[in-house]
Amino acid sequence: MGAGGTYRFGGTAAIVAVACLPLALLLWLVLRATGGAFVYSLDDPYIHLALARSILHGTYGLNPGELSAPSSSILWPFLLAPFALLPAPMFELVPLAANAAMLAVSLWLIARQIEEQLERRLVLPVLMLLAWGAFLKQFTWLTLALVLAATVLLFLTALRDEKECIAHFGDAYRAYMRGTRRFIPFVL
Repeated sequence: MGAGGTYRFGGTAAIVAVACLPLALLLWLVLRATGGAFVYSLDDPYIHLALARSILHGTYGLNPGELSAPSSSILWPFLLAPFALLPAPMFELVPLAANAAMLAVSLWLIARQIEEQLERRLVLPVLMLLAWGAFLKQFTWLTLALVLAATVLLFLTALRDEKECIAHFGDAYRAYMRGTRRFIPFVL
């Protein structure tokens, strides 16, 4: 319930979970392809990690005693530096964990903003259209599997949301449902 007793969409966590599925799938594919060893596909994370270790030891550069600016980001290696005390395998996962956390927080903030700006009935269709738009941009078996999973999960979220609304609003909400489609007007 929102301020003043109005109903607020409660699917923010579900939306964040669905949107993070591609990250989880990509992580699983990387681990599967590398025999369980996590690797970054570009050299930038390794440069940032090496620079963070150097910063922890008192120098800014990759070679001891040689000052240089090898990183594409000034701040990122400084943020990573305290974690350089971790064992190497754990330290190498810090950029992934930090980026995954920021992805989840960003998605949560976006979902909250969508909740506040759009009518409740528009949130799920907009997210479904975004998922299908991403699929139409890149036709692969992976994106097909992801968009189908997102569609099913968003549909299940809509069903759960309807149950909550019926429990809260009763017959008034049932009457609203009779005049409003779940996702696409006059279709679905």
